[in-house]
Amino acid sequence: MARQALAGGEIAVFSRPGSAPIVVFEAGLGDGKAVWGPVIERLPKGQAVLAYDRPGYGDSAARNGERSPCTISAELAELLAQQAADAPVILVGHSLGGLYAYCFARQYPQRLAGLLLLDPTHPEHWPRIQSGASEMAALVIGLRHTLFTPAMRQEFDEQALCPQAAARPEPRAVPTVLMFSGRRRPEELGRFQTVLESLRRDWQARLPQAQVLTLPMTGHYIQTEAPERVAAAIRALLAQGDKPRLQ
Repeated sequence: MARQALAGGEIAVFSRPGSAPIVVFEAGLGDGKAVWGPVIERLPKGQAVLAYDRPGYGDSAARNGERSPCTISAELAELLAQQAADAPVILVGHSLGGLYAYCFARQYPQRLAGLLLLDPTHPEHWPRIQSGASEMAALVIGLRHTLFTPAMRQEFDEQALCPQAAARPEPRAVPTVLMFSGRRRPEELGRFQTVLESLRRDWQARLPQAQVLTLPMTGHYIQTEAPERVAAAIRALLAQGDKPRLQ
């Protein structure tokens, strides 16, 4: 592990040199770089990779100020400028990290070589859950008050796609994979599942170039439950300039 100085302070980084494009991992709410270990170990040893702890997670100290998707995208752009100069990137984002990766793709399209989103948080995720699945919204609010750390609460509260990103066009048509989990916990059935399916359809409309993969027996943490499937998707993105085809 290394530490990298950014404008707002130092963050903890795992960086492995190798061939471009660099595979960049963006974790979900409350998670740090360690969650990607099972995937990284399945990638070719000569492949450049980058994973990091956002402020307030893992080995990175919290910081003051806005924690919107645009702020986090700007921090990643600064990190990449120091770590990888102008090298193209394949972004891999899980859950809320998927929203951050999507925001980065809209704001910095010139850096993008590929996109892999694992159960990504939709830009309208929270308002749609509040209006369409009130039971799940109440559960999440309870977790926010009892289990979320300060860093988690701020990211959760500021998750709406910031206006400067929303005003930009959809990411350019680079190779893209949307990977969705298929296993549901009891509390995720019913109205929440209906909302979730609607949000997934909207993701496909937003990213029409994407190949869509659903893993029926996998829960939300796809990268730890099915790391080989995630690594295979990354290898396909690395190997092909057109939309990858996976089984």
